[in-house]
Amino acid sequence: MRLSDLLHDRTIRVPITSGDREEVIAELISACLKAGTLTDGNSAQQAVAQRERQRSTGIGHNIAIPHGRCPEVHGVAMALGITNEPIQWNAIDGLPVRIVALVVSHPSRTVEHIQSLGRVSRFLGDATTRSTLMNATASDIAGMIRAEDD
Repeated sequence: MRLSDLLHDRTIRVPITSGDREEVIAELISACLKAGTLTDGNSAQQAVAQRERQRSTGIGHNIAIPHGRCPEVHGVAMALGITNEPIQWNAIDGLPVRIVALVVSHPSRTVEHIQSLGRVSRFLGDATTRSTLMNATASDIAGMIRAEDD
């Protein structure tokens, strides 16, 4: 699975203008709707909110990977955003979040869902990458993702 097939100029939001967790998720879902990778934003929002209620998707290092599963996506929909201001997310390390990667997949796509989460986690796991993302444009980020896939 190529990350660049899921994250590209239409699904990268820099900066995210929303100020709280729910608004950030909604903004990234909107990017997926505009890109045509989701057909129902409400269903996706509910799926991701349900997952957030189980346990925070703030994985530490200023990163959150909210995710959920709903039938209104054919395969996997993904969006990435960088906030200007840190957002409280109840992350495992207690730090606020600035990098948010949304993953929504069809309930029958378990393997692709897990692979997508792993792929974006590996990409964001590098400290230099995270630092570069904080000051990059959407086009710069898309280029970084393409280079990562090569």
